Amino acid sequence: MLVSFAATNCRSIRQRVELSLVAESRPVTTDRARLLVPGFGLELVPALAIVGANGAGKSNVLRAIEYVTSAVLSSQRSWPADGGPPRSPFEGVDGPMLEPSVFEVVFTAGDEVYEYEFHVGAEAIEYERLAVAANGPRSWTRLFERSTSPSGAVAVRAGRRLRGARSAAVDATRANSLFLSSAAQNNHRQLQLPWRALVESIRSASGANFSERRHRSVYTADALLTADDAFRERLRQFIASADLGIDDVIVREHEVDSEETKALFAAIATIDPSFRPPSDGNLILSQTTFAHRGDVGALELEQESSGTLAWYEWAAPVLETIDRGIVLGADEIDAHLNSHLVAQIVRLFQQPTTNRRGAQLVFSVQDPAVLSLAGLARDQVWVVEKQADGGTALSPVTDYSPRRDWDIGQAYRHGRFGGLPVVDEDALAGAVIAFSDDA
Repeated sequence: MLVSFAATNCRSIRQRVELSLVAESRPVTTDRARLLVPGFGLELVPALAIVGANGAGKSNVLRAIEYVTSAVLSSQRSWPADGGPPRSPFEGVDGPMLEPSVFEVVFTAGDEVYEYEFHVGAEAIEYERLAVAANGPRSWTRLFERSTSPSGAVAVRAGRRLRGARSAAVDATRANSLFLSSAAQNNHRQLQLPWRALVESIRSASGANFSERRHRSVYTADALLTADDAFRERLRQFIASADLGIDDVIVREHEVDSEETKALFAAIATIDPSFRPPSDGNLILSQTTFAHRGDVGALELEQESSGTLAWYEWAAPVLETIDRGIVLGADEIDAHLNSHLVAQIVRLFQQPTTNRRGAQLVFSVQDPAVLSLAGLARDQVWVVEKQADGGTALSPVTDYSPRRDWDIGQAYRHGRFGGLPVVDEDALAGAVIAFSDDA
């Protein structure tokens, strides 16, 4: 489970922002799923919404979380061996910030709570630290602390609780890769637990742009092809549960003719000379068909509406997240979807009857009606605002001391917590009038 996350100097995030999933000590509602942190006496919220004006940085908060999981997974085995680590620092009028990007995450793995932090500079991972608490907040113990010298030499100081050989992992760690990634790659059994918790238990499903939506579509299609019969049936039930007129979804695979495959590969190589075709030379394509009730009949994927496709695309990510009791980061979850359907997804995480394994949903949303329809309480909503310097600020609505019986969605719409778009109506009208006068 995700307890908290903080980032500094990443994309639109200039100053440190922190997102906490810790529930109020006396929760407003008693009918939501209870996620307890072992030994800490803390309860976590099962769903957390990020709201705010366009361009304020909602997506960048979620992308910062995604960066952490990607770095832990890929820095040792996939990042280029030479040069600085990939990062996206805040860019102001004077160019990118020179200070390191800092990421901090507190999470659970098994019965233990971990605190992980790393600093990404332009040339190297400058600092990295992992601590663990197995018996409550007074039991924090450092597992390791890593630093990188200006010459690129990596030094790792082990804590008393870090067991097992680590010299191979230290030797393999580059200036631009994480020691936690290197330790996992070198089969350090103790550090594989927090590594797996970060890379397998915190997932990202981004929002509205085509490539990200296409990824979710392929993911759901793959699940319909490869999952067991029970899960496939649940996917179909999820898709058919919305009033979209769909009775069934069929995914079929077929192998493309060898001559057509060669022609396609040749065309791709013309555009991208670095392209290398698969070793077996085969190209398998899938075709998704939606069977509708009534006179509509069967429609192919590209014939369906954006709303139908959006609901279909969320099926596998949502069901797998709840099944495994992990964390799903969902940017612009309401893109192309009616707010009532979005609320139903959120309520799957909210309700104890459907969220039995401690799954969490962290999502950004444009329509504040979702907050009301999903029944989110005041400790489940955070607001982003753009500062005068262009940086993103993030704050919980609890900072505004709303009454416990308030409808948080309605209060946000009325401007109680800020984070609303501001439009210069005179300038907007002037743009239209100027066009009319010219005409």
